[in-house]
Amino acid sequence: MLEALRFFCRHQLHRPLWCVLLLLTACSNPALVHRAETDRAYQQSVLAAKAVQWQMIDRRAEVTPIVGYKVALAGSAAQNMFGLSSPVVGALFSDTVLASPQRIDHTQFQRLAFEADLLAVVNSAEINEASSIESVAEHISHIMAFVELPLLSVAPHPYAGPDFIKSNAAVKWGVSGTKITATADQVFIDSLATMTVKSFNAQGTLLSSNRGGVIMGHPYQAILFLLQELKAQSRSLKAGDIISLGSFSKPTLVGEMKQLTVIYRGLKDDAEMRVEVDFTP
Repeated sequence: MLEALRFFCRHQLHRPLWCVLLLLTACSNPALVHRAETDRAYQQSVLAAKAVQWQMIDRRAEVTPIVGYKVALAGSAAQNMFGLSSPVVGALFSDTVLASPQRIDHTQFQRLAFEADLLAVVNSAEINEASSIESVAEHISHIMAFVELPLLSVAPHPYAGPDFIKSNAAVKWGVSGTKITATADQVFIDSLATMTVKSFNAQGTLLSSNRGGVIMGHPYQAILFLLQELKAQSRSLKAGDIISLGSFSKPTLVGEMKQLTVIYRGLKDDAEMRVEVDFTP
């Protein structure tokens, strides 16, 4: 209680009188005080988890080079499942991104899942100065069809955020497919938000369908978020880095799946992309 009041005096007394009175009333409620202290402790554990995550990333990078990054939990619903209020960043390594066609043996990984995703390829370190979707677009050379295959070792829970972060945002594998040239004109930028992304199983059954804008309103918004997170860690992007922008479908366990095909339509000039993954039963 004393610590909560100290925090209040330090950060809240500049507010209008009515707001101060309201906050003082809240501080007199033990349940609210406990909740505030719990939330503050949880946020501290999230920050600590990020520090541990980057230490683990750096150790792995000594053996396996980093080739890019991913942005996970782009939507608020997914964030809430882990008790988080923002997306999470993970590192991609040279042995985690595979080329299509690809056969994946998932028999040793019961919690291996699949998601329809999208890759962007950086063409210049100047992207680190980007502050808008349009300025991001100037520094992306290609986009690529991508199926992420995360390992869901951390089950969703309101306090599981730190563990999810320390799992490197569930990075395991991913399979890249068709690559097309990215341009910085408004038609192409708009088409990224309006394109349709559909996934199908081996029988041609539709598994998921979404538009590009399901990722933070526009897929390139994920890059702006990534830049902020990297800057906070005194890190940056470089030419050639690849970025996994987020999921167009909910993570689904591979289970008995034999094949997955993801098709992207509605891009500028009617360009189409696709990626296929075969799973060893």
